[in-house]
Amino acid sequence: MHPLLRPRTGIVVVRIATVALSLVALSGRALAQDANARAAAAQAFDEAVAHFDRAEYAEAARIFLRADELAPNADAVGNAIQAARKANDHLLVVTAAERALSLSATGELATLARDALAESGKSLAHLHLACDPAPCTLSLDGTSVPAGSRYVLPGTHVATARAADGNESTEHLSLAAGATYEVVLFATLSSQAPQRATVSSTEAGAKTSEHRDGPPRDVAPPAKKKPLPPAVFYTGVGATVVLAGLWTWSGIDTLNAKADLPKPSTQAKNDEVYGKAHRTTALMAGTLLVGGLTAASAFLWVDFGGDGGATAAIVPVPGGAMGGAQGRF
Repeated sequence: MHPLLRPRTGIVVVRIATVALSLVALSGRALAQDANARAAAAQAFDEAVAHFDRAEYAEAARIFLRADELAPNADAVGNAIQAARKANDHLLVVTAAERALSLSATGELATLARDALAESGKSLAHLHLACDPAPCTLSLDGTSVPAGSRYVLPGTHVATARAADGNESTEHLSLAAGATYEVVLFATLSSQAPQRATVSSTEAGAKTSEHRDGPPRDVAPPAKKKPLPPAVFYTGVGATVVLAGLWTWSGIDTLNAKADLPKPSTQAKNDEVYGKAHRTTALMAGTLLVGGLTAASAFLWVDFGGDGGATAAIVPVPGGAMGGAQGRF
């Protein structure tokens, strides 16, 4: 009979002790690194406060964000948003606000971040950049960027997609503040026919899109529509003409009443002439007000459905009124 196999307890104990010591060492290094990160974050936080006190708000916001990177801190992110807003740096405001929202911020910080993002987003262009076929390498203004959405400063930008064989497709974009753009760059292989970007833009609820097969050219968002229909302008023109006619009639009636006053005149007759004069003055004011608003609406508020504008003028003259309008509809 073979003797029973017994565990080599000495070796097992040594191995367990070795593993335990390794875990202790790793935990010690992790704790030391965490302590160093917290110390660096605290130092950065104090440095950011010093910049804030010196009214160096943009630099303070950047350092507050660096403090949060070293050790996540809701106070650092909130301070970064406040400092960036004081610096009026909309891109920095959006960066800090998106950092707060990515941390699933709640309460006061979440409200602050959403308000800041909505406010500063109006002064920036919102660009969604992608490439086809994926994967490919994207760059914006010479800097490598991942596919997805980002806020950028309004103005001209250059987007580039690089295919796997190194072939590049480039698009020049002209982006407006407050507009949203979706741009798909085709990372064309050298063996394939080149394709230009597909670009769509959205502004104030209107969306346009195009597929570009020609040379690169600037992209502009659709023009903002004016709020009032042409009928408002034409109604104003008609009302002004009517008021001008009444004004002219009232003026003539007043002059005739004055000429017919007896001599000596009675107080009742004088009061009647004064009443007609006041009526004429009121009609004159109404004519000028309605005419002025009608002319202003042609430039500012009425959408005539074309790329032109309209001008209008109505001038009362003795015995009637002269009016005219000119525009491209």
